[in-house]
Amino acid sequence: PLKVRSPPPSFAAGDGYLTEPQHLVAEAWKAVDKGFVDRTFNGHEDWFKIRQDLVHRDYKDMDEAYAAVQGDLLAKLGDPYTRFLPPSRFETIVNAATASVGGIGVELLEELDGSVRVGDVQPGSPALSAGLLRGDTLRAADGVDLKGLAVDEVASLLRGPPGTQVAVVASRGQPDREAKADAKAVDAVIKRQQLKIETVTSRVATISGSGAKVGVVRIKAFNSESAGDVRRAVAALLGPQGKGVDALVLDLRNNAGGLLPGGADTARLFLAKGSKVVTVTDAKLRSVLQEVERGFEELNADEELTPTAQRLTALQAAKFGDVPLFVACNRKTASAAEVLTAALQENRRALVLGEQTFGKGIVQNVAALRGGTGVAVTIANYATPSGQSINKVGIKPDRPLACEPLTAIEDCLAAAGKGILKPL
Repeated sequence: PLKVRSPPPSFAAGDGYLTEPQHLVAEAWKAVDKGFVDRTFNGHEDWFKIRQDLVHRDYKDMDEAYAAVQGDLLAKLGDPYTRFLPPSRFETIVNAATASVGGIGVELLEELDGSVRVGDVQPGSPALSAGLLRGDTLRAADGVDLKGLAVDEVASLLRGPPGTQVAVVASRGQPDREAKADAKAVDAVIKRQQLKIETVTSRVATISGSGAKVGVVRIKAFNSESAGDVRRAVAALLGPQGKGVDALVLDLRNNAGGLLPGGADTARLFLAKGSKVVTVTDAKLRSVLQEVERGFEELNADEELTPTAQRLTALQAAKFGDVPLFVACNRKTASAAEVLTAALQENRRALVLGEQTFGKGIVQNVAALRGGTGVAVTIANYATPSGQSINKVGIKPDRPLACEPLTAIEDCLAAAGKGILKPL
């Protein structure tokens, strides 16, 4: 979950005059000191001395300060999710949370071989106009070879101020092994535009063989608008009489999470009043969950849990409580997407199909630092409604289903046979 704070004051008694790089280090230390979930700081009894040493170190430029924050401060915590965010990465996270970005309109998938493919193309986007299609492999952006770059790095190259241009080279189809040339190449200069990030899409699909008509709601990530988008999508699929489809499938494959309240509030759409949604195992998570819609913001004490642990409970009747419901997930389904999956599974509201999920039961807060940078800090833990931790474990599906991310979920359901959509 993202809750961006303004850069905190870093002047402290005894610091005297600090350079800009030293100020940055002081701000990063303060953000961690204030919020990190492990109050022993990974057993570092010299936590304040670490601050003194780093703040008063001489840095020749901001790049040296960046390296010190990540390598000499955050790395000591032993938590890969508490990390420094350089300007491009910080901007990406803020844009994702607010559902607005300047770019070309593609969703990116990272393959095991290090290549980056187009997972989806947003309707009406510059990418679609330029001829990019789902499944294309991105090769270069503005002359930079994309092989081996992480998805975030590729995204930062494609994004930019609306009206600016980016040269994109992509391949389609299988490479010709003899000539080592792509079967078809896409080489285009694409003008960026301001885009609303479409994280929720929907369609009606017919399952080959069984003839079942299902409403597929794909949720790519959770932001501040996701629950409302899902509500509108499901209502349209069901129609005015609620009989538009035989079942709903929430496609959460490759959904890495996003804003935790988005996942929790989406669960509420399908759960009966009083259903447990997520177990809060750290008091600091309470402020994060206050962002959910009215009528769903109370944290109800539970005698079975520790004094600081509470469960978030649905306080209103479900809007879509009767339609048969299935959730599709894979090994990259994580965080807020796992909150939704576990809530629906443990309340026996949906059957989970696919692979064991990633297993991320911790929550990060993002603090803004000077220079357009930031720091993500793990502030809390959460568990399933029954109190089971999923961190580094994941959620086991009710029914295994092999389905590659670029394969339409209805094709996988058809290949699995009629029994895959047998209700609870």
